Amino acid sequence: MIVRALRARGFMRYEALDLEDLPRGVIALVGENESGKSTVGEAIAFALFGRTIRTEETDPTHAIHWDADEAHTSIDVELAGQGVFRVERRVARTGEFDARLFGPRGQEVAQGPRPVSEALQRILGYDFSAFRYSFYVAQGELDLIQREGRDNASRVVRDMVGISTLERARQRLEGERAELRERAEVLDRDLIVANALHTEALPLREDLAGYEQRLQAAREAQASAQNEEARAAEAYQRWERARAAERRRAAALDGLERVAAAAALRSSLLAVRDRLAALQAAAEAASAEAEKALAIEARPREQARAAVERAEAILAAAQRLEALVQHRAEELRRATAGEDPDSLPARAERERERAQSERRRAAWATWLGVASLALAAVGAGYALGLHLPREAPWLSPPPETLRLFGGRLQLTGLGARGAAALAGGAGALFALLGAVLLVRRRRAAARRRSSAEEAARLAERLDADRRELAACEAFRLGSLAAVGEALSEVRDAAVRAALDELRRVAGAQAESSSSPSELLASARGRLEELEG
Repeated sequence: MIVRALRARGFMRYEALDLEDLPRGVIALVGENESGKSTVGEAIAFALFGRTIRTEETDPTHAIHWDADEAHTSIDVELAGQGVFRVERRVARTGEFDARLFGPRGQEVAQGPRPVSEALQRILGYDFSAFRYSFYVAQGELDLIQREGRDNASRVVRDMVGISTLERARQRLEGERAELRERAEVLDRDLIVANALHTEALPLREDLAGYEQRLQAAREAQASAQNEEARAAEAYQRWERARAAERRRAAALDGLERVAAAAALRSSLLAVRDRLAALQAAAEAASAEAEKALAIEARPREQARAAVERAEAILAAAQRLEALVQHRAEELRRATAGEDPDSLPARAERERERAQSERRRAAWATWLGVASLALAAVGAGYALGLHLPREAPWLSPPPETLRLFGGRLQLTGLGARGAAALAGGAGALFALLGAVLLVRRRRAAARRRSSAEEAARLAERLDADRRELAACEAFRLGSLAAVGEALSEVRDAAVRAALDELRRVAGAQAESSSSPSELLASARGRLEELEG
């Protein structure tokens, strides 16, 4: 066995180990203590047999790296005359243990820990114990075979060189040889019994010869009797043929007599046939006349039945239309009652209230904006007055105003420059507030217009629904001509479709002044009159 490649993930101290295309010959692993040299051997043992020297008597999950949840190993081994095999194993901390064995052509030979171990032992010829005692000696186990005892050491050596296989073959051959000896003894006994039976059967053979002679004589007598029987059967057949010929002769004579009698009746038969043909022609003519009369008489009844069926269809369509109108009226009552928060009256009232609220909000925003702009103008004017030149008295504020504010400025310690800055800032704030209020006033006005338009649209729709409700409540199934005019205000698609269906079924009678019930009663009366 030659190791061609070794791969491991999360195994013992290795997070990852990849040894590919290993060369032939002796390979030495050199490194410091605890650098992972022994772990390579442990990885080979685990990849082949699913156990290591350290985990042989413990849980195999101890071979998992301390930062990993599971360990994976894969090894490629080359066997003389068989090719390269691959063994893959996986062990998880949760206790899951998986193994797969692949052949030289990549085909899966076995899957599962036990099947893989059994198949690998058949291919290699040894198990983990022989591998441990012969091919791989772990660190600190050079005297392992000596510690295990002479018997165990002898077994390992025999397994390693193949002596155990030969011994098992020898034992199997010895068992087969003993079985063949027993079968030979049984056959010898059967041969002796057969010879004795042969000696006893000699007198019986002489009797058998006499019986065969008598049997031959009986067979000859039987053949002679069969010949006599055949001749008798032939004579009987000739007698039957003669008898049949006699019967045919008598029948021929009877036929001649019947022909003579038929010739006498032929003339009368022809006359009867002519009379029968004339009567049949007269009957066919009478039948045709009767059918024509029946057809003329049945046509009004068929027309009356068709009128009854059409009247029934008209009545059914009218009843469906009436049911849909009543259903639509009930829907419109609920929609226009205003009890439901989502009904049209409730929605229209909410839109009107929203429009009034937005109108009040816009008015407040307008007044506050104007006031803010006025205050902004006052602040800006005061700031300008403090900085205007005294050489232009027509631009300066009145002296008494300056003295009033000047005294107050001296009390606050702001001075003219600070007062101008304060007044300008206040004016700017009021200007900004006024602009914001004016923008809000514009938005409130837009919302008010939208609410007013929605309220008007809902009011218009409510008026249309109320007119439709009035038309539905006033509808009565009367004359067909008045149905369309009575439902002219109804906009429901189902009602309009039912009305179109009624007009299609009624056809030319759609403009009749009679109701569907009257049409049906009239058609039934006409049919009863014709059938009675």
